[in-house]
Amino acid sequence: LLSLQKIAITLPSSFDLEKVLDQGVTQVQDLIDADIVTVLLAKPGTTSFLIVRGRGSAQKTLVNTDSLPRHISQAIEFNHSVSTDLSRAVRGFADEASIGAYCALRSRGFIVGIIAAEWRENRDVSQQTQILTGIADALGVAVDNARLFRDIRQQSASEERMRIARDLHDRTGSTLAFVGLELDRLIRNEDETDKKIELSEIRDQVTNTINEVREMLYDLRTGQDGENSLTQTVFEFAERVSSRAHIQVACDFSIPI
Repeated sequence: LLSLQKIAITLPSSFDLEKVLDQGVTQVQDLIDADIVTVLLAKPGTTSFLIVRGRGSAQKTLVNTDSLPRHISQAIEFNHSVSTDLSRAVRGFADEASIGAYCALRSRGFIVGIIAAEWRENRDVSQQTQILTGIADALGVAVDNARLFRDIRQQSASEERMRIARDLHDRTGSTLAFVGLELDRLIRNEDETDKKIELSEIRDQVTNTINEVREMLYDLRTGQDGENSLTQTVFEFAERVSSRAHIQVACDFSIPI
Protein backbone atom coordinates (compact mmCIF):
# COMPACT_ATOMS: atom_id res chain seq x y z
CA LEU A 1 0.00 0.00 0.00
CA LEU A 2 2.86 2.37 0.78
CA SER A 3 4.43 1.58 -2.59
CA LEU A 4 1.18 2.28 -4.41
CA GLN A 5 0.77 5.53 -2.49
CA LYS A 6 4.25 6.54 -3.60
CA ILE A 7 3.31 5.83 -7.21
CA ALA A 8 0.13 7.88 -6.94
CA ILE A 9 2.04 10.84 -5.53
CA THR A 10 5.09 10.84 -7.80
CA LEU A 11 3.81 9.92 -11.26
CA PRO A 12 1.31 12.79 -11.76
CA SER A 13 3.90 15.31 -10.51
CA SER A 14 5.30 15.83 -14.02
CA PHE A 15 3.49 17.09 -17.10
CA ASP A 16 6.29 16.01 -19.43
CA LEU A 17 5.29 12.79 -21.22
CA GLU A 18 8.84 11.50 -21.61
CA LYS A 19 9.57 11.97 -17.91
CA VAL A 20 6.30 10.29 -16.94
CA LEU A 21 7.13 7.25 -19.08
CA ASP A 22 10.69 6.96 -17.78
CA GLN A 23 9.50 7.31 -14.20
CA GLY A 24 6.77 4.72 -14.73
CA VAL A 25 9.20 2.14 -16.13
CA THR A 26 11.63 2.74 -13.28
CA GLN A 27 8.89 2.41 -10.65
CA VAL A 28 7.69 -0.90 -12.11
CA GLN A 29 11.19 -2.34 -12.12
CA ASP A 30 11.83 -1.18 -8.57
CA LEU A 31 8.51 -2.29 -7.07
CA ILE A 32 7.90 -5.66 -8.71
CA ASP A 33 11.42 -6.51 -9.89
CA ALA A 34 10.39 -7.03 -13.53
CA ASP A 35 13.13 -8.00 -15.99
CA ILE A 36 11.43 -6.40 -19.00
CA VAL A 37 8.99 -3.49 -18.89
CA THR A 38 7.14 -2.40 -22.01
CA VAL A 39 4.81 0.60 -22.36
CA LEU A 40 2.48 1.05 -25.31
CA LEU A 41 0.47 4.20 -25.96
CA ALA A 42 -2.78 4.22 -27.92
CA LYS A 43 -2.64 6.28 -31.10
CA PRO A 44 -5.65 8.62 -31.13
CA GLY A 45 -8.16 7.91 -33.86
CA THR A 46 -6.75 4.44 -34.63
CA THR A 47 -6.85 0.90 -33.27
CA SER A 48 -3.08 0.78 -32.95
CA PHE A 49 -0.62 1.01 -30.09
CA LEU A 50 2.91 2.36 -30.31
CA ILE A 51 5.60 0.80 -28.16
CA VAL A 52 7.26 3.87 -26.64
CA ARG A 53 9.30 2.23 -23.88
CA GLY A 54 10.89 -1.21 -23.84
CA ARG A 55 13.56 -2.95 -21.82
CA GLY A 56 15.38 -6.20 -22.49
CA SER A 57 14.66 -7.46 -26.01
CA ALA A 58 11.34 -5.63 -26.39
CA GLN A 59 11.08 -4.02 -29.82
CA LYS A 60 9.74 -0.51 -30.43
CA THR A 61 7.14 -0.75 -33.14
CA LEU A 62 3.54 -0.01 -34.09
CA VAL A 63 1.14 -2.85 -33.31
CA ASN A 64 -2.53 -3.22 -34.20
CA THR A 65 -5.03 -4.25 -31.53
CA ASP A 66 -6.10 -7.25 -33.63
CA SER A 67 -2.54 -8.57 -33.70
CA LEU A 68 -2.09 -8.54 -29.92
CA PRO A 69 -1.95 -11.99 -28.23
CA ARG A 70 -5.13 -13.05 -26.48
CA HIS A 71 -3.75 -12.63 -22.97
CA ILE A 72 -2.70 -9.03 -23.75
CA SER A 73 -6.06 -8.28 -25.36
CA GLN A 74 -7.71 -9.45 -22.14
CA ALA A 75 -5.82 -6.72 -20.29
CA ILE A 76 -7.68 -4.20 -22.44
CA GLU A 77 -11.04 -5.81 -21.69
CA PHE A 78 -10.56 -6.18 -17.92
CA ASN A 79 -10.20 -3.51 -15.25
CA HIS A 80 -7.28 -5.31 -13.67
CA SER A 81 -3.97 -6.88 -14.59
CA VAL A 82 -3.74 -10.35 -16.10
CA SER A 83 -0.77 -12.71 -15.90
CA THR A 84 0.13 -15.76 -17.97
CA ASP A 85 2.93 -18.22 -18.60
CA LEU A 86 4.79 -17.53 -21.82
CA SER A 87 6.21 -19.92 -24.38
CA ARG A 88 6.86 -20.14 -28.10
CA ALA A 89 3.14 -20.60 -28.62
CA VAL A 90 2.10 -17.94 -26.10
CA ARG A 91 4.31 -14.93 -26.76
CA GLY A 92 4.90 -11.74 -24.86
CA PHE A 93 6.87 -8.67 -25.84
CA ALA A 94 10.25 -10.23 -25.03
CA ASP A 95 11.25 -13.52 -26.64
CA GLU A 96 13.14 -14.74 -23.58
CA ALA A 97 10.32 -14.04 -21.10
CA SER A 98 8.80 -17.01 -19.25
CA ILE A 99 5.93 -15.22 -17.52
CA GLY A 100 4.28 -11.82 -17.89
CA ALA A 101 1.70 -9.50 -16.35
CA TYR A 102 -0.26 -6.98 -18.41
CA CYS A 103 -2.61 -4.11 -17.63
CA ALA A 104 -4.38 -1.37 -19.58
CA LEU A 105 -3.66 2.28 -18.80
CA ARG A 106 -6.96 4.11 -18.34
CA SER A 107 -8.00 7.69 -17.76
CA ARG A 108 -11.38 9.45 -18.01
CA GLY A 109 -12.98 6.19 -19.14
CA PHE A 110 -10.61 5.74 -22.10
CA ILE A 111 -7.71 3.35 -22.69
CA VAL A 112 -4.57 5.43 -23.20
CA GLY A 113 -2.08 2.57 -23.30
CA ILE A 114 -0.84 -0.78 -22.02
CA ILE A 115 1.93 -1.65 -19.58
CA ALA A 116 3.62 -5.04 -19.56
CA ALA A 117 5.95 -6.54 -16.93
CA GLU A 118 7.77 -9.73 -17.91
CA TRP A 119 10.24 -12.04 -16.17
CA ARG A 120 12.84 -14.33 -17.69
CA GLU A 121 12.46 -17.04 -15.03
CA ASN A 122 9.15 -18.67 -14.15
CA ARG A 123 7.91 -17.59 -10.72
CA ASP A 124 4.79 -16.77 -8.74
CA VAL A 125 3.82 -13.23 -9.78
CA SER A 126 0.32 -13.06 -8.24
CA GLN A 127 1.32 -10.27 -5.84
CA GLN A 128 3.25 -8.40 -8.54
CA THR A 129 0.19 -8.61 -10.81
CA GLN A 130 -1.96 -6.93 -8.18
CA ILE A 131 0.61 -4.18 -7.65
CA LEU A 132 0.79 -3.64 -11.42
CA THR A 133 -2.93 -2.78 -11.41
CA GLY A 134 -2.33 0.05 -8.94
CA ILE A 135 0.68 1.28 -10.89
CA ALA A 136 -1.33 1.27 -14.13
CA ASP A 137 -4.13 3.34 -12.55
CA ALA A 138 -1.69 6.11 -11.58
CA LEU A 139 0.37 5.88 -14.76
CA GLY A 140 -2.72 6.10 -16.98
CA VAL A 141 -3.80 9.36 -15.35
CA ALA A 142 -0.25 10.75 -15.54
CA VAL A 143 0.09 9.88 -19.24
CA ASP A 144 -3.29 11.44 -20.01
CA ASN A 145 -2.41 14.62 -18.10
CA ALA A 146 0.92 14.87 -19.92
CA ARG A 147 -0.77 14.47 -23.29
CA LEU A 148 -3.38 17.11 -22.45
CA PHE A 149 -0.66 19.50 -21.30
CA ARG A 150 1.31 18.85 -24.50
CA ASP A 151 -1.79 19.63 -26.59
CA ILE A 152 -2.31 22.85 -24.63
CA ARG A 153 1.30 23.88 -25.29
CA GLN A 154 0.95 23.13 -28.99
CA GLN A 155 -2.31 25.06 -29.20
CA SER A 156 -0.74 28.01 -27.38
CA ALA A 157 2.25 27.94 -29.74
CA SER A 158 -0.09 27.88 -32.75
CA GLU A 159 -2.07 30.84 -31.45
CA GLU A 160 1.15 32.76 -30.79
CA ARG A 161 2.36 32.10 -34.35
CA MET A 162 -0.94 33.41 -35.69
CA ARG A 163 -0.66 36.55 -33.55
CA ILE A 164 2.88 37.21 -34.79
CA ALA A 165 1.77 36.65 -38.39
CA ARG A 166 -1.04 39.20 -37.93
CA ASP A 167 1.35 41.73 -36.38
CA LEU A 168 3.83 41.29 -39.21
CA HIS A 169 1.08 41.68 -41.81
CA ASP A 170 -0.81 44.56 -40.22
CA ARG A 171 2.05 46.60 -38.80
CA THR A 172 5.43 45.68 -40.25
CA GLY A 173 4.08 44.75 -43.68
CA SER A 174 2.06 47.95 -44.11
CA THR A 175 4.98 50.11 -42.95
CA LEU A 176 7.39 48.50 -45.40
CA ALA A 177 4.83 48.93 -48.18
CA PHE A 178 4.55 52.62 -47.28
CA VAL A 179 8.36 52.99 -47.33
CA GLY A 180 8.49 51.37 -50.77
CA LEU A 181 5.86 53.75 -52.18
CA GLU A 182 7.61 56.76 -50.70
CA LEU A 183 10.95 55.71 -52.20
CA ASP A 184 9.33 55.28 -55.60
CA ARG A 185 7.90 58.78 -55.31
CA LEU A 186 11.23 60.26 -54.26
CA ILE A 187 12.95 58.73 -57.27
CA ARG A 188 10.66 60.79 -59.46
CA ASN A 189 11.10 63.94 -57.37
CA GLU A 190 13.82 66.24 -58.72
CA ASP A 191 13.86 68.66 -55.77
CA GLU A 192 16.94 67.75 -53.69
CA THR A 193 15.78 69.69 -50.63
CA ASP A 194 12.46 67.85 -50.49
CA LYS A 195 14.28 64.57 -50.96
CA LYS A 196 16.46 65.12 -47.92
CA ILE A 197 13.50 66.01 -45.69
CA GLU A 198 11.39 63.09 -46.84
CA LEU A 199 14.32 60.65 -46.67
CA SER A 200 14.74 61.65 -43.02
CA GLU A 201 11.06 60.87 -42.39
CA ILE A 202 11.40 57.50 -44.13
CA ARG A 203 14.45 56.76 -42.01
CA ASP A 204 12.34 57.35 -38.90
CA GLN A 205 9.72 54.93 -40.23
CA VAL A 206 12.38 52.26 -40.82
CA THR A 207 13.76 52.78 -37.30
CA ASN A 208 10.29 52.37 -35.79
CA THR A 209 9.76 49.18 -37.79
CA ILE A 210 13.09 47.76 -36.62
CA ASN A 211 12.14 48.53 -33.02
CA GLU A 212 8.78 46.79 -33.47
CA VAL A 213 10.48 43.67 -34.83
CA ARG A 214 12.89 43.71 -31.88
CA GLU A 215 9.93 43.93 -29.51
CA MET A 216 8.35 40.87 -31.15
CA LEU A 217 11.59 38.91 -30.85
CA TYR A 218 11.97 39.98 -27.22
CA ASP A 219 8.42 38.79 -26.47
CA LEU A 220 9.27 35.40 -27.98
CA ARG A 221 12.41 35.01 -25.89
CA THR A 222 11.05 36.34 -22.59
CA GLY A 223 10.44 33.65 -19.97
CA GLN A 224 11.78 30.77 -22.05
CA ASP A 225 14.79 30.11 -19.83
CA GLY A 226 12.76 30.05 -16.61
CA GLU A 227 15.48 32.00 -14.75
CA ASN A 228 13.48 35.16 -14.03
CA SER A 229 10.82 35.17 -11.36
CA LEU A 230 7.31 36.42 -12.03
CA THR A 231 8.13 39.68 -10.24
CA GLN A 232 11.22 40.29 -12.37
CA THR A 233 9.37 39.49 -15.58
CA VAL A 234 6.50 41.89 -14.75
CA PHE A 235 8.94 44.66 -13.84
CA GLU A 236 10.78 44.21 -17.15
CA PHE A 237 7.54 44.41 -19.11
CA ALA A 238 6.49 47.51 -17.15
CA GLU A 239 9.76 49.25 -17.94
CA ARG A 240 9.43 48.42 -21.62
CA VAL A 241 5.87 49.74 -21.74
CA SER A 242 6.99 52.95 -20.00
CA SER A 243 9.83 53.56 -22.44
CA ARG A 244 7.89 52.54 -25.53
CA ALA A 245 4.54 54.26 -24.89
CA HIS A 246 5.76 57.07 -22.59
CA ILE A 247 3.34 55.92 -19.90
CA GLN A 248 4.34 55.73 -16.26
CA VAL A 249 3.69 52.18 -15.03
CA ALA A 250 3.87 51.32 -11.32
CA CYS A 251 4.06 47.76 -9.93
CA ASP A 252 3.03 46.80 -6.42
CA PHE A 253 3.65 43.23 -5.31
CA SER A 254 2.91 43.67 -1.64
CA ILE A 255 0.55 41.06 -0.18
CA PRO A 256 -2.17 42.49 2.09
CA ILE A 257 -2.35 40.98 5.58
